[in-house]
Amino acid sequence: MTLRSFPKYHAEWGWQGFRIDVQAALLNTLRTRCYVQIPDLINGTFEMLGGVATYMNCWQLHKDKEVKGVIWWLTAFYITWGVWNLYYYPHLDQWLSLYGGLVIVSGNVVWILQVVWYRWIRPRNRT
Repeated sequence: MTLRSFPKYHAEWGWQGFRIDVQAALLNTLRTRCYVQIPDLINGTFEMLGGVATYMNCWQLHKDKEVKGVIWWLTAFYITWGVWNLYYYPHLDQWLSLYGGLVIVSGNVVWILQVVWYRWIRPRNRT
């Protein structure tokens, strides 16, 4: 349903559809003048903090040099979701979320590569 799909006459507001179109035009003007949108700032901050946490996991795995008690394919799923977000965020003009998404996806890829190394490749090299 679009904003123009219900131009009803209202006794107090006049033509309701016209009022909504003016409000939409005003909101679009305000959004284009703002450099950073608040939802993008919040989401980008969460993505960036998630990326920092992911790199902390990478550092801990590097120190422990063994993988126990984790389900690695869940992180692989979140990599695919993150790759989708890298495609999706530019279409929404959410650039901070895109940069945060780059951090979290790269951290997840590093973590998965470490899991592959410590769980499958390194044990074969020891024997």
